[in-house]
Order: sequence, then structure tokens, then C-alpha cells
Amino acid sequence: AELTTLAKRAVTAAVSSKRSVDRESPLPLVLAQGVARGDKMDWILQKATELGVTRIVPLVTERTEVKLDEDRAERRMLHWRSVLAGACEQSGRTQLPQLDPPQKLDYWLDVERKNPALRLALPIASPRTRARMPAKLRPRRAPGPTPTRRPAGRRGAQMLARPFLSVAN
Repeated sequence: AELTTLAKRAVTAAVSSKRSVDRESPLPLVLAQGVARGDKMDWILQKATELGVTRIVPLVTERTEVKLDEDRAERRMLHWRSVLAGACEQSGRTQLPQLDPPQKLDYWLDVERKNPALRLALPIASPRTRARMPAKLRPRRAPGPTPTRRPAGRRGAQMLARPFLSVAN
């Protein structure tokens, strides 16, 4: 840029060239996150954006406590987009992450099963569940709460774990 005029209360500059800045990760990182209550979801979106996630998928699971009808989902999406914009400004990112509309976990799994590049990190702490997984698919470290003892919860954890590789592998 070149200064063209300089006055007591104003400065004018002519921009002679433009330099593009690319601060985006070359890795297509996707966060599929169960919709959390209150400010926790905002915090998750903010940190995911700051860490370079390129796509965020809010998931409605069996245990999701937040009920999103169509109107409320639209309002949440607008709010979440503003959270993402603020996080981009804070971290210096030049592109907003893609924010998918909230969707059911089963639907997302059906769609993503066809994606050969997908790797899923699971918070499965149950030794019994890990023992049933093929060795190459077992996570090396499995933080988080033990899956529910209800049959549907165990089946869900097994269904999630079976077709995907752990990030730790």
C-alpha cells in the first residue's frame, strides 16, 4: 500500500497489490458432535474451530437432552454460525468451518460408512467391548465413561466401533 494523502484527521492509501493468506489445515477434519446443553456446545464449536476442524456435524443421539424442532434448530444454527465466526476471528482463520444441520446419529453413520477416509475416535472404556473388536481396530487409549449397560447402548457402541479405525492406529 502507498499513502496518497495525509491530513490532520484522515489518511488515504492506495492498495497496489493483494496477498492472500491461507491459514487452513490441509487435513479435512470433521467433528461429529452430540448436541450439548447450554454454553457447552458453544465452547465445543469454538475450540473445534480454533483447532482447525473443517466440518462440524451436530448429532442428535439417543441421549441428547436438547430438543430441536425445526424453528429451534434454525435459531441454533444461526447462533452456532456466529460462534464459529467469532472463533475464526479469534484464531486468525480465514474460512468458516462447514456447519451441517443437526442430524440423527444413525443417519450420519449410514452416509459416512461409504467414506473410506473416515476415522472415528471413540470414547469406549469397556474392556469387554474392546475385546470384541478386531485387534487392528482397537483404540490404544479409550478415555470417557463406560458405555451403558443397557443392550441398546452396548449394541450402539459396537456398531460404531466395528467399521471404523481408531485415530490412535
